[in-house]
Order: sequence, then structure tokens, then C-alpha cells
Amino acid sequence: MTRIFPKNKYSTEYINPINSYNESAEVDWLSGSGMMVRKQALETLGLFDENFFMYCEDVDVCHRMKLLGWKVAYYPESVIYHTIGESSSHNKIKAIVERHKSMWTYYKKYFNRRKATDTIIWLGIVSRCIFHLIIALFQYPFVK
Repeated sequence: MTRIFPKNKYSTEYINPINSYNESAEVDWLSGSGMMVRKQALETLGLFDENFFMYCEDVDVCHRMKLLGWKVAYYPESVIYHTIGESSSHNKIKAIVERHKSMWTYYKKYFNRRKATDTIIWLGIVSRCIFHLIIALFQYPFVK
């Protein structure tokens, strides 16, 4: 919805919660590609939830850390190089589908479940998935 409503309060807070990338800040989640976690936190928390395939597992870990009272913080002094999309570039269609399946898995795990709300959220995730699949097919007509 951010592309349709770019000044949407919820989207802007989600996409860029940090006022300055030069300052440390407590955040909701970090990309797993650049995450450093204390051994004690992992021993208490456990490892990644295997119900997530490649996407949202980092969001889940951060969420579980916060539920246990640990903080999730962004530190600009850390430098990590990550080639975004390299793992998913070999099969874009599967990557898009798996990303959206993980969104649904995360929703089911943490949000208050009501049939009407579930239906709306599920339809939103499926619609978003279809939209991204169509874009991928137009951008890469011979995509796997």
C-alpha cells in the first residue's frame, strides 16, 4: 500500500523508523543478513523457526527477542555487505511465493485470529503476491 499511499503513517514508520542512519537506534527488526545476536539470547530464545522458509525468519527472531525483554538495535558503526536478492535470483517466482507464504506464517503466529480479519489479511497477501508475480513476469518473461 506504500506505493499507492506514500505518506501513509503506518508504512513510513515501518519502512524507515530510523531518523538518521548515522545514529544508533532501537528498532523492531533487522535483516538476518546483518544480525549479530548474543549467545545468551539465542540460548534462551532458540534458533530460527523452521516454519519460515528464507523470509520473515529474521523478523520472527527479533519479535521473540523483544517478547523476552531483549532489545533489538541498529548500530551504524557495523558494516556488513549483503548482495540483496542473490539467493532468490535463481527462481524469482518461487521467491515471490515463499515471501508471501512467510508473511502469512508470521501473521498466523502473532496476530489475534478472527475469521473475517484472517480472510481480509489472506486476500491482501495473495493480492500482493499476484501483483508481484505479474510484475516479475513482465520484467523477466522467461523467469523460472
